[in-house]
Amino acid sequence: MKGAKYLITTILLLATICAVFPEDTSTAADSGEEYSEEEFPGWLVDIRRGEVIAFGAFPIMMFVTNSVYSVYKGLSGGSTDTSSIFSVSLTEDEQLDILYIGIGLSVSIAITDWIIGKIRDTADRSAADQDGTR
Repeated sequence: MKGAKYLITTILLLATICAVFPEDTSTAADSGEEYSEEEFPGWLVDIRRGEVIAFGAFPIMMFVTNSVYSVYKGLSGGSTDTSSIFSVSLTEDEQLDILYIGIGLSVSIAITDWIIGKIRDTADRSAADQDGTR
């Protein structure tokens, strides 16, 4: 038992030292080039943006979905006690439903952003075409 504590302490100490004194990578970082706009295809940039938006919206949508569902379930129970609105116990199926709704709303927000972006790109292209023909 004493040996295990010593081993864990040594590993944590080494990990802390490695985090405090990282390797000097200034020469390796200076030799790299930055990405150009043409390096990745447009559809890949769109997928990455959608992924970031969907994952960013997911915690917010989970909170909103859980709150709305809890209030709905608390009010539909017929109780006049307002403290029971927020302390609702959920079954496993209800928790899965909330998860699926949160995922669906997050993906819906990402798709909506993609549609708005495509509409803006089309409007910008048509405005540039009209300016170029005048």
